[in-house]
Formats: sequence, structure tokens, C-alpha cells
Amino acid sequence: MSRGSTAARARRRSRAHARRTVNDPDEVGILARNYAMLRAQALNSEAVKGLLERLQGE
Repeated sequence: MSRGSTAARARRRSRAHARRTVNDPDEVGILARNYAMLRAQALNSEAVKGLLERLQGE
């Protein structure tokens, strides 16, 4: 399976389930990178919400 399809699957799962255990190493990596981007940017809550919505649309 290609990384692109794993990323798409991770986004679909992310939208479907806000809290769940993630076992797929590729998906964990994607989520960790997204989380690191949010932390590095130190955005206010409205900006974080907008960024999350954009990331889900990728």
C-alpha cells in the first residue's frame, strides 16, 4: 500500500473517530507530524481549528 493511500485512510479515520487507539505505524507518524505542526505554530484556538479543517481536506 502506498503512503498516499495510508494518508487518505488516516484522514478518513480521523474524521470518523475523534478518540480511538491507532495501531498503524504510518498513521501514527502522520498524526504525530500534524500534532507537531500545531505545537510549533502556537496558534490560538480559532487558528488551530482552521488549520485542522484544512489538514482534513488534504
